[in-house]
Amino acid sequence: MFKRILRWLILGGTLFFVTKTLKDNWLEVSAIRIDAAGWSILAIATGMTLLAHTWAGWVWTWILRELNQPVTTSHFIQVYLKTNVAKYLPGNVWHHYGRIMAAKEAQIPTMTATLSIVLEPILMAAAALIIIVLLGSQFTTLKNDINLLILQVLALIVVLCLFHPRFLNPILKVVQKLKFKKLKIKIILQPIL
Repeated sequence: MFKRILRWLILGGTLFFVTKTLKDNWLEVSAIRIDAAGWSILAIATGMTLLAHTWAGWVWTWILRELNQPVTTSHFIQVYLKTNVAKYLPGNVWHHYGRIMAAKEAQIPTMTATLSIVLEPILMAAAALIIIVLLGSQFTTLKNDINLLILQVLALIVVLCLFHPRFLNPILKVVQKLKFKKLKIKIILQPIL
């Protein structure tokens, strides 16, 4: 009951602020005129954005499969795309929450779903760093740019080390211990309250 009321409050608040912003800036919005080239650019940009988000959803399904979870690719890409809209709600966490809830409905343990959501942006950062290092090395012609290349390579090594079980497992154990400590506190406090 409380979750339903909270959802409606968040939706109502979001719609209120969007409507108010649109009302306050209506003159500027109505003054915008898009020509044929602008519509073409807008269509291409929308297509590229949809392609990028579809790719990110596909990566998320790969992560879930690597975590030994039987998922259907098309369904979880759709979940990723639908929940991605919630990214723009206040708080910027609702898309993660939606993905965890969808994974729980598919009988995926909460810890595994959460881990997949944490790993996804780290993988994206690692991929971006690889591209930056590879492209950056093509454009470094000055001797001063070697420091930038070294910094990029070091950042890439740090991000990739985060995936190694030697580093990732202790972090996960600490998070799991914190979760169990909170659970023990709730169990202890519940009989008192």
